[in-house]
Amino acid sequence: MESEWKNVQIYFDKDGKLIGTPIMYLEKVHLDVEMEYTEELTPPYDDEELYNFIVRLVAISGTDQEMNKVESYKEFNVLYKGKLGIEKHMRRSWTSATKKLALIHITYQKGNGYEVIPTKKNFKMKGAFDYDKTHAIRIETSDAPEKLAPAFLELMEYVMQNDLLQRPVETKKP
Repeated sequence: MESEWKNVQIYFDKDGKLIGTPIMYLEKVHLDVEMEYTEELTPPYDDEELYNFIVRLVAISGTDQEMNKVESYKEFNVLYKGKLGIEKHMRRSWTSATKKLALIHITYQKGNGYEVIPTKKNFKMKGAFDYDKTHAIRIETSDAPEKLAPAFLELMEYVMQNDLLQRPVETKKP
């Protein structure tokens, strides 16, 4: 049965190149994980191209029934570690792959529409991102063709200004 909820991660760099990966919820493990599939969108792109990119990723989210057979977190790590999403796409560990990237998370709920959620780097947890729900934008399904891409671009600009290039200041010890 297809999930009522769909989740997508869209990573981006300072030049606006997007790397999207759908999310799969592993029921037996109670874990959201990036799926193997990734897709890139490189600038320049218009609102229609961006909208279609997001909709394709949302449609794929949660559809890998083979992944859903995983019985434990240990089994998941043995079968999939380094083989999914951004790690596979960048051919690096997750921390290394996301070091110079920012992230926007998109949630779709059938009947409720989309929520576009910016994130902030969590420098206390290496490679982690925290959701910034205070700046999330909700979009009704019927409004998505006109409003989803502009909302994404607005939050992409917000993340770039507030997070993407900021790193903790490293000082040399005397």
